[in-house]
Amino acid sequence: MNFRYFLAPEHLMENLQDSVCWCSLCGLEKQCFLLNFNNADLFVASSEIDINDLDLTKKSDPSLRRYGCCDCLRAGRFLFCHEIDIGRVDSNGFTPDEGQEIKLVAGAVDELLRTPLFYTWQGGWWLTHCNDFMAYLGEWGQEGFNTFAIDGDGQNLFEQTEQLTPGEQWAELRGDGFYIFKCLHCDKMRSFSDCD
Repeated sequence: MNFRYFLAPEHLMENLQDSVCWCSLCGLEKQCFLLNFNNADLFVASSEIDINDLDLTKKSDPSLRRYGCCDCLRAGRFLFCHEIDIGRVDSNGFTPDEGQEIKLVAGAVDELLRTPLFYTWQGGWWLTHCNDFMAYLGEWGQEGFNTFAIDGDGQNLFEQTEQLTPGEQWAELRGDGFYIFKCLHCDKMRSFSDCD
């Protein structure tokens, strides 16, 4: 899948179905996201689509769930809202937190709206750097840091990664738990942790 800001494995995309489904927006059988229109993190952007008029009987699975394929997401037929470290990106565009003054690079907001959500335990936010959204790489623990460290020194990479939830020590890091982002401009890495 071609997402500028989502470089993690596909299985980390929230609500991406394991098998192909009939897309409720284009009617084609493809890999799809389950569309939960009661969720505040999702909205239909295309003015020609009314979610109440979607034909759920045509080529639909027996549960009559609504699905949106990756191509329809990339085309902007449905979009995902994102909490970000400096505000929110939703159907109104970018709304910065009070006191935040940042000008994002051209096209960044539209691209993030067309980016899937990622699974977290307690909710998370997309990180920014160099006036752009960072690329989500996945959820890592010691093994992930060791795997992705160029020199194999995961502890050094962990210590160089800016952590928004300070206090974690390398020796305390067990399993996955850090959501890792990388700046697309300067390669800086940032993270935040989550727990169950």
